[in-house]
This record gives sequence, structure tokens and C-alpha cells, in this order.
Amino acid sequence: MKQLERLQNLVEKFTQKEITQFKRYCDYKRRKKPLTLFNLIIKHSENPPEQLQIDIKRKKLHANLRYTVNLTIDLIMSFWDDKIENNDQIRKVNRMINQAQILMTKGLLKEADKLLEKVIEITENTINLEQTLLASRLIHELKSSLRTANNFQLSEDFVGYQSKIIERIQTLTETRILYIHGISLIGRGMETLNADEVKKLSAIRDRGKDLFENQDLPISIFVKLGNLLAILYARFSPVDLELSKFYYLSNLKRIKKLEDCYNQKYYYSAIFAYMLFLGDIKSKEGFDTIRADLLIAKSKTKTKDIVIIGFLQIMELYSCLLEYDFQKADEATNKAKKFIVAHSNKVNPSIIQNMGLLSFELAMIKGDLDLADFFLKQLNEVTVYQKVMKMYKLKLRILFLMVQYERNNHELILNQAESIRRLYSALLKKSIGVHLFFKLLVQLSSAVSEKEKKSFFTQFQQKLNAIFEQYPEHRFEFFFDTIEDWVAAKLNGYKTILEYKNAKKEMT
Repeated sequence: MKQLERLQNLVEKFTQKEITQFKRYCDYKRRKKPLTLFNLIIKHSENPPEQLQIDIKRKKLHANLRYTVNLTIDLIMSFWDDKIENNDQIRKVNRMINQAQILMTKGLLKEADKLLEKVIEITENTINLEQTLLASRLIHELKSSLRTANNFQLSEDFVGYQSKIIERIQTLTETRILYIHGISLIGRGMETLNADEVKKLSAIRDRGKDLFENQDLPISIFVKLGNLLAILYARFSPVDLELSKFYYLSNLKRIKKLEDCYNQKYYYSAIFAYMLFLGDIKSKEGFDTIRADLLIAKSKTKTKDIVIIGFLQIMELYSCLLEYDFQKADEATNKAKKFIVAHSNKVNPSIIQNMGLLSFELAMIKGDLDLADFFLKQLNEVTVYQKVMKMYKLKLRILFLMVQYERNNHELILNQAESIRRLYSALLKKSIGVHLFFKLLVQLSSAVSEKEKKSFFTQFQQKLNAIFEQYPEHRFEFFFDTIEDWVAAKLNGYKTILEYKNAKKEMT
């Protein structure tokens, strides 16, 4: 019974506190059968499904089970809806509009008018302009029903106001579409795009620049568009890192004009995006500036500290990579390990993804394969945007092969290679850098002599440098920033990147 499975999935999401509250809710609603069924599902959450079915029959719920299941689902949805504590704007405004319509049916027109004017005040500078249109139309209907002498002027004002809002909605919709298309194409990976998609991305960047000049764009869409343009100038030819930096900083500049900016969610999404960019271009100076800003935010914000702590820890990991400071790196990766275990289901997956990748990289640099395995396992549990999931999984599988190479599991690599080729052949054909590294690991695992391995390393190095020279934007697409150091270490006979770096320091 599909609905029973759906009910079980809903019950799985209950916290212990919600379980107690829902039982009281069922008592209040006088729903005995749904409460009994709910208790049975809780009881058998870890048991085989047959035991639940036995108890359903024993409690005499099977006779009209479909009705009881559907009723329980409705009760759960109503319960969750009743107890929502966050101040969601759409939900709040819809309630105000409903209340205004009730007041209108009761003839309380002044009270209804006040509520609708409040709706317009709340929504007309946000992305929810459709609610502004509805409130404006209801106000016009309300005032028109009074049949006052200025009804003609009232209609003129209504048409003028609605036209302006509709024009803004058109701009807002176009910006949203540009953002969705742009992010979707970027998520596929720049190397995988065909000629038509490259042309489309170029048009998106050109149009996006014009739309970004519109200061009437609601802050959430403005920030998304700024992030899109910044990414495009960093990763799409022709690359212009200064322009990329300009768009990231423009976002932060506009956000900081908002009252109580450190309690705005846009601040954290903007600063996270800028932080990743600074990591890509290896700007320690930029990190120092952001760290100071985040510490101010931490002292002033009501936002949960775990988000800010996550950002600060990612910056620590980046700093360790920039400086190759492994006294700090041990502490930073240990903090990351604890953070991921404690908060992986409480923060945005992007935080865990970036923290895990940086920590994996640091573990590989010093040759701590067990630690690398830990972070690889955590990364495999992260859910990313569906359209980039396949590329993400491909990269993780290749990182797994890298660990296996360090463990001398060459036969396992060769066996896994066939599976990877079969599942990801289309991506490998287009993802130049990823394909080169995958091919290198396979070649190394089948090599019979050190001389042959050195030849493969040298060929890889030459081909990768040629790609980055011709397509500098592809460096941003490459998933393991220190791979060139890894290749150089192997060519020079060092077991780890850290040993190679330390030897270079001693020589200088």
C-alpha cells in the first residue's frame, strides 16, 4: 500500500519532541485510530514490515485501513503546518490576505483595507510581487464597492500601479530564468558544454550585466544574479578575475546597506560564494578581510553559530593549503572531522562538501590515507544539486582510485576503471582534466617499471599544462587543486607531497 509507505516516511521525520506533541494533537482532535496507527509505526520503525501488518490486524485497523492512513497523513500535515515557527513571508502574507477577504465579507472594509495596505508594504520590494498584485486588486474592488465620486481616478491609479508591478515581474521573471539556465549549464561543467550551450551562456552573461544595473531588483535575486556573473567571469572564456571579484563585492556592498545586515540570510550566501572564489584564486589577503567580517557578524547575529563556525573552519583549511602549514592542518582537519560528524544534517550540504574536499586534500598531501578515507566516506553521503550529481560522483570515484593507488591496490583500480568508463563515458569524453587524471591512474596501475611510470607522469603534466594554458578557466573546473604537486612529488621520487615540499624548502 503506497500510502502506508508514504505515512511511514513522514513518521520517520518526526523528532522526539514532535512525537509527544503529535500524540497530544491527536487527543485534542479526538482521533483515536490515527493515534493508534501512529504509535504502531513508531513501535515498528526498526522491525520488518510484516510485524507492523500483524499489529494493524491485532488492533482491528485493517478493515478500513486506507481511510485511517489518509486521515493520519492529513493530521500530520495539519500538525506540521500549525506548529511552523519560522516567519515565512509567503505564509504570513497569504494569511493576511485571507483575513482581509473574511473582513470584507463581514462588511468591515476599513479593517480589510488596513491589512491589504500592510501586505503591499511587506511585499512590493520583494520577490513576491504576485501577492502585491493580488492585494492591489482587492483594495481596488473594496474601494470601488463604496461607489465614491472619484471611482474613475481610482481605476486610473489602479491600472498605473498594476502596470508598474507587472513590468517589474517581467524583469524579475527574466532574471530568474537567466539565473536558472546559467547555473544549470555551469553545473554541467564548462568542459562538457557544446557550441550552442557555450553561445547561450555567453548571451546569459551579456544580458545579466544589463539586468544587474537594475537597483529595483529584490535583494535575493540581485545576489543570485551577482553570484552567477561572478562565476561566469571566473570560469567562462574570456576570463576576467577582476570583474568576477567586482560582482562578489557588489553583492556584499548592497547587502551591507540593509538594516541589521548580519541577520540577513543573503549575507551568508554571498560571503560563502566569495570565500570559495578567494580559495580558488589563493588570496590570503582576501581571507583575512572576510575572517574579520565574519567575527563581527558572529558577535552581532542571531543566526546559528554553526554556519559561521563552518565558514571559519573552511577558511582555516584553505589557509593551510595556501601555506602548507601542517601544524595548523592537523588541528584544522580534526575540527572539520568533528564538525561533519556533529552537524552534517544541520547545515547546507555545500559547507560539508567544501570542508570535506579540502580536508581530503590535506590528508592526501601528508599521506594520511585513513583520514582521507574518512572524508571520502562523508563526501559520498552528501546530496548535491541533481544535475551535477553524476559529475560529483565521478570525481569522488576517481579520488577513491587515487587513494587505492597510494595503497598499491592496482588490480582494484583496473577493475573499477571498467565500471567508471561504462557509467561515465559521456562525461569523461568532455571533461578534459578529469579524463586525463583518470587515464593516468589506470596507466600507472598497469605500468611494469618505474621508468614507464615516470613517462606517464611527464605526459600527463605536459598535457595538463597545455590545457590550462589554452583554457585557463578549466583550472577552476579541476577538482583536486594540488594534483600537479602530487605528480611532481612522484616524478622526483617522494612518497608524499609534504615530503616533496619540505625538500624544496630545504633546497632554497
